[in-house]
Amino acid sequence: MLTPNRSASSGNVPSLQHEFANCAAGFAQLAAWLQRQDAADVHACLEATGVYGEELARFLHQAGHRVSVVHPRPIRAFAASELARNKTDPLDAGRIARFCQAQRLRARSPPPPEIAEREALVRRLDALEQMRQQEAMRKLLYLAYGILGPASPLTRLFFSPPLDLSRPYLNEKQKQILRCAQR
Repeated sequence: MLTPNRSASSGNVPSLQHEFANCAAGFAQLAAWLQRQDAADVHACLEATGVYGEELARFLHQAGHRVSVVHPRPIRAFAASELARNKTDPLDAGRIARFCQAQRLRARSPPPPEIAEREALVRRLDALEQMRQQEAMRKLLYLAYGILGPASPLTRLFFSPPLDLSRPYLNEKQKQILRCAQR
């Protein structure tokens, strides 16, 4: 969802909004739409959503626009200060635009590809570690609380291949990622 800001001096954010797919075709449609809106100087404010908005941020930056990526927490606090009760994409887009305008956020440049790649490796490593711990805890709790007995057919169903292979698989994936990150 995008809300162009054509009236920065008045403090009002217009209600003109449009939705685009988060892919190359959607980015091309966005560029054409911005051109039709005569929005040459855009300050895009994106809510940080993991990797979901990274390509959009990179696209907008490469097109010469200013980009700010903001953690969701201050945006939620801003919404609370507006006594916002409803949460929809159109309302969120307007709220994020008002937040960006009110906070006068600094633009940021996306990291170079080699840094972005390392960041992705670290995120993946963290996710794999979390999955490994969850799987180990799940098995421990099922057995410790007697939900499943060691000889139960359900135990074999829940924790037999391929699921029982998940811990060794995840351990090996972690090692591969660490080796890749150390290059």
